[in-house]
Amino acid sequence: TAVAETQIFELDEEGNRMNRVVAVFDPMETQVSAKGSAKMEGSLVLEDPKLWGPAPTQSPNMYEAVTTVKVNGVPVDRYETEFGIRTIEMDSERGVIVNGEHIHLKGVNLHHDLGALGAAFNTRAAERQLEIMQEMG
Repeated sequence: TAVAETQIFELDEEGNRMNRVVAVFDPMETQVSAKGSAKMEGSLVLEDPKLWGPAPTQSPNMYEAVTTVKVNGVPVDRYETEFGIRTIEMDSERGVIVNGEHIHLKGVNLHHDLGALGAAFNTRAAERQLEIMQEMG
């Protein structure tokens, strides 16, 4: 018998796991044959979550789900999944709404090629494209 246990942790601003567990899934059991696999699904409600939202007016709050699989009480696998919680709405009059706040989107017509370099990829040229877009806001 395999048992999966999942704990949810809050991450700090640097992405490090804080030591406080904010939620726990009920342990789930299943039978798995040798070299076999199994799928388990569960859900829970995270009470009063800190929402992920885009800068500069919102905070990119993140969580980490740490799942440990045990067989006969011995850990045999562990998986860590980072995630954020948010609401996203599309409104014909207000546009994109993230966590209840209108977000002004900007776009560019960016092609896959790098100008005179053509389709050949150059890391520094791609970094320069990103820097220019960041300067545009």
